[in-house]
Amino acid sequence: MRRLANALEAAWAKGRTPLLVDATDADGSCSALESFYSYSGHQLLEMEKLVVQVGVTKEKTVEQALAEAREKLILSMKRGYN
Repeated sequence: MRRLANALEAAWAKGRTPLLVDATDADGSCSALESFYSYSGHQLLEMEKLVVQVGVTKEKTVEQALAEAREKLILSMKRGYN
């Protein structure tokens, strides 16, 4: 977490969009990265959760998962989230 801000700045300086890949603990508890962004007002797009809901538990269709991801992306763009 200490180097996160520097890594983000370095990516933006290169004209790149940083991709943060977070491995949640096996016990299902929130990681430090997830907690940080949850409390800082950013949008989290949990791709693994969507994959499980579509492919394993069949709770959602692909279209529903895409719509959920699209809504979060649009909200992030409207509000100017990083």
